[in-house]
Amino acid sequence: MIDIPPLWQETADAILLKKGVVIVIGLPNSGKSTFVKFLANYGVKNNSKVAIINSDLGQADIGVPGTISLSVIENELPSFENLSIKNWYFIGEITPVGKFLQVITGVRRLLDEAKEVAEIVIINTCGLVKGRLGKILKYYKTFVINPDHIVAIQSNTELDSLLKIIGRFSKYVYRIPKSVFARERSLEERREFREKRYEFYFQNAKNLIFPLYLVHSIDKYVDFQKENYRGRLVGLIGEKENLLELGIIQDVNLEKRHLLIFTPLKEITKVKRIEVGSIKLKVIKEE
Repeated sequence: MIDIPPLWQETADAILLKKGVVIVIGLPNSGKSTFVKFLANYGVKNNSKVAIINSDLGQADIGVPGTISLSVIENELPSFENLSIKNWYFIGEITPVGKFLQVITGVRRLLDEAKEVAEIVIINTCGLVKGRLGKILKYYKTFVINPDHIVAIQSNTELDSLLKIIGRFSKYVYRIPKSVFARERSLEERREFREKRYEFYFQNAKNLIFPLYLVHSIDKYVDFQKENYRGRLVGLIGEKENLLELGIIQDVNLEKRHLLIFTPLKEITKVKRIEVGSIKLKVIKEE
């Protein structure tokens, strides 16, 4: 049972009445995911069709780190940890820095899909809200999303200057306090969290062979002769640039011109392109 501040309840009631797209912002460890879960469950409890887009690449309870994901909430849930993903978008990083265009594109693409199935679409964001980079990311993301509601979780006035800029893009802006249960997570806790998410995702994976010519990263030059890519997280991309599954490069055979990738993917023939990310994971041995 979580502590629900009165302003959380008032904000949820207002959003439920008006419906639409909701973007939730706040510093790291401010309770964004907790509020998203509360709002989603509250919406479902009151017979609203709810969808969540997670764009927190490193620390969200939904999806897999390094991706943006869309989930449709059909029942009240105590946890979003194992929530099924309707669609997702590969970024390949645990931070949006250097990937602003990809993050904004991914959110916008999933938002278009979410609007077709949900009355309330909740977008959870990363904690990058301060400084020049934080303002740039949130400005362009909010501009492109054009939300009906902005929910800012803050302790004091730390988001006021940002809200002066992006608040103009939304019909309604709500300032709500942190939950008393929001706490700081250490770097070690964050790393362990990501490892568990990957462990869960790859639990039924196996090694598959892919031709090297499928590797085509849009925003980087991949040279298997000059750099070791073993352990790199990859996105296996299908028709219309849909992310099919994730994989981990196990081995690169330049002589045979193929890659050995550890992945839960079932049908290799659906893969039209392989995007190489920057996240490096342990090279997992197939049992």
